[in-house]
Amino acid sequence: REDLYYRLNVIPVSLPPLRQRGDDILVLARHFLIKGASQGLPAKTLGPSAAARLLAHNWPGNVRELENLVRRLAVLTREDVVEARHVEQQIGSRDGPTESHTTIADKGLEGAIEQYLQRYFAGFLPNLPPAGLAHRVTDMVDKPLLRAVMNASRGNQMRAAKLLGLNRNTLRKRLSELEIDPALGRPSRH
Repeated sequence: REDLYYRLNVIPVSLPPLRQRGDDILVLARHFLIKGASQGLPAKTLGPSAAARLLAHNWPGNVRELENLVRRLAVLTREDVVEARHVEQQIGSRDGPTESHTTIADKGLEGAIEQYLQRYFAGFLPNLPPAGLAHRVTDMVDKPLLRAVMNASRGNQMRAAKLLGLNRNTLRKRLSELEIDPALGRPSRH
């Protein structure tokens, strides 16, 4: 009934799909494991590899799919710790395109980096990664960026520096730090 929509739509609440709320996936999965154990299911914990695999899943069924999967894992996993292989056995063949297959054009570079960092942090659970994360991430972004710019500028450091908005000496230093050949992109002379 059309009038039902207008009766219920007093204050619309916009809730993004689960796949866009990576922080919630692991919190919910652990909650469902605890809830299941309180209801008589075998008590399980999530291993780091399982956490990373859950973050990579597309979650077309949203929270209900996650809850059903976690309950199934609690029942079917013999070990006390659920690992990626257990998750894969349950969703592997039925898994549609995962977030990891989403193109950068779909998510943007910021979204792709955010997705990578969610998986990276999940690999260290329940701890945090080692110190120096900002430097490691900057290097990971700078390396392909500098390669692309050097190729686009055909190895011309002045043009590359201008394109990047850097001083030429800063560019040279960064190329050296990242072990990128400063002649990258120059036409070969035969």
